[in-house]
Amino acid sequence: MTDTAPRTSKHITIMGCGYVGQALGAELVAAGHEVSGTTTTPARAGELQSLGIAPLIVTIDDTEAITQAINGAHAVVVTIAAGRGGDYEAIYATGLARIVDACGRLNVPELIYTSSTRVYAQDDGSWVDESTPIVSVDVPSDALIRAEQAVLDGHSDVAGTVVRLGGIYGPGRSLADRVHAAAGTRRRDGRHIVNLIHRDDVVAVLEKLVNPDIIGVFNLVNDQPIRRRDLYDAIISDAGLAPIIWEDGDGPARGKRVSNARIKAELGLALLHPTFEPE
Repeated sequence: MTDTAPRTSKHITIMGCGYVGQALGAELVAAGHEVSGTTTTPARAGELQSLGIAPLIVTIDDTEAITQAINGAHAVVVTIAAGRGGDYEAIYATGLARIVDACGRLNVPELIYTSSTRVYAQDDGSWVDESTPIVSVDVPSDALIRAEQAVLDGHSDVAGTVVRLGGIYGPGRSLADRVHAAAGTRRRDGRHIVNLIHRDDVVAVLEKLVNPDIIGVFNLVNDQPIRRRDLYDAIISDAGLAPIIWEDGDGPARGKRVSNARIKAELGLALLHPTFEPE
């Protein structure tokens, strides 16, 4: 995606070089930045190094290691993911507080945190945007909200930005594979709205946001939310598999439709993948 060097090279630390963080690191390196990236898995250090990312072994509970990873950075991008069954409290609420504190102590100018559209509690199919109140309804949403608050309210000298992501798909993370597994089954969540975003769009936006002149809270999702029933049926039909039997009828939509209007306007952005496309 990047083919020209930036006017000013920066030292950027990516906390959490997983699916999104590693791809972002590779793009930033290609753009001429000095990039450090953390991982909890020593075996992945060589993979990061091969991409030009300086690997750092850091766990979210190690304040000293976090401090060393952040020291000297012009910007810190947090793309840590809890994953299925992860400890949201430890990773987001407590972990982000440690990162914010370290950024403040070390005078890091900018901190970008990838949150989730899970912070919106609407369940009536209505549209939400960045002005919509966020509500804690369970442990994960509470931890995500507290992490956002830490980033936005932490230190006055640190420009904090929050990017609320939809469900991420892309190379190596095919939504179609998961949907195929549901072929021929019975489900009761067909009316639920799905808000998705392609990994490459996440990377492109984060790369643009490594700029302390652009701060705030942004939603990052595809242009058009879609009912799970419509999405899954299209994928199943395209693959020629047995249809899903939807037991929740064809009534009003559930969940929320997330607007991406603000980030597109702020960045002058056209998404690479404005609608879902099977990988």
